[in-house]
Amino acid sequence: MSKTTKKRIVNSAIDLFSANGYGETSVRDIAEKVGVKTSSLYYYFESKEAILSYIINIYVEAVNKKKHWEKWGEEKESIIAGKTEVSVDKVMDYLFFKFDEQHDDQYRKIVKIICSEAVRNEEVSNYQRQNIISNFRYIKFMLDTLYEAGKIPKHDTVKLAGILYSIAFAFMYISSIDMNHIDNEYEDTDMFSLLKYMVRIVVEGKYEQQE
Repeated sequence: MSKTTKKRIVNSAIDLFSANGYGETSVRDIAEKVGVKTSSLYYYFESKEAILSYIINIYVEAVNKKKHWEKWGEEKESIIAGKTEVSVDKVMDYLFFKFDEQHDDQYRKIVKIICSEAVRNEEVSNYQRQNIISNFRYIKFMLDTLYEAGKIPKHDTVKLAGILYSIAFAFMYISSIDMNHIDNEYEDTDMFSLLKYMVRIVVEGKYEQQE
């Protein structure tokens, strides 16, 4: 098996799925872009669905390797003890991370595929559902830590986490990016500014619970 050919198949599929849509792209389209026979492509992947699954796993593994959210857990006690300063920018850095420049374009395309296929493909939908639950729980964990540290007043962290994640979720879909990942060009958008504004309200203690 040629790893080079398999990589070309995957990269070509990412380009076509993100540009034309998964449903509108055939195995023959991918094979033609790679420059191989359709029958040859089936040597590497048994179906178009298998290619999509492989692509999603590429992104999942990349996100898992970053483990940027684990750092918040590692710093939790230090934050609560007041030894670690918490700023708006620090919180935003924990919400998002940046891929290295070499892989950024490919991962952005994969996220676009995930966003567009989440309503049509069961596997993608299941991944997105678990991702949403994980992201929401993480934001609540961050808010609970800030409350324990006395950084924010007493309030319902579930509701506040819901507000923050709703904005992040809308930002993700409008921009076709993952809330796990942000790059410079999105930092000046209105939606990103709104999210940062909400984080500032929370971190700087300007949020007051309404009875």
